Amino acid sequence: MPHTVLWRIPPAALIPVGLLLLWLAGHVRLPGRARRAAAGDASDQDAEAWLRRLDGLLRGRHKVSRADARRLAAEAREHLAAGGARPEEEFGDVEEYALRLVEEGAARRRTRESLNWTRTAALFVLLVISLVDRDWNDFGWWQWCTLAAALITGTWLARHYRDRWPSRKAVAARDENGGT
Repeated sequence: MPHTVLWRIPPAALIPVGLLLLWLAGHVRLPGRARRAAAGDASDQDAEAWLRRLDGLLRGRHKVSRADARRLAAEAREHLAAGGARPEEEFGDVEEYALRLVEEGAARRRTRESLNWTRTAALFVLLVISLVDRDWNDFGWWQWCTLAAALITGTWLARHYRDRWPSRKAVAARDENGGT
């Protein structure tokens, strides 16, 4: 690796540049994609738009996990490919079909509790990363606050995970019943 500096990027510019690149990746059509879309039939484009809308509705409006939403969209895609019908004819309106999937239990909604667990775990990971990245020779008040927050968050996660562990519930139920 060369040791010469070609240019310097200010750290504050990394986040806006990263967000801009993410936005461009989602909104700019590449030439290969445009050719494939132009080569396909208009009904194929409509079906793909319907399936993308189904995925988006399941994830956005109904708070279904990404894996379940993709699985259900793939199942609908396979069903449409086997039957050859249009999605509106086969399943009806996309919004009503997404709601029907959620109500029938085919798509599991993420609960508020699982979202809180995810947020708390993400906070804990960020706190640990910021602690590992610090200079331990110059440990100031900010590092002490970060360490305290990481310890509190980690303790909360460990206690609540331990309370939810299935074997603990079975042991507690057995103890309450006086079983061995």
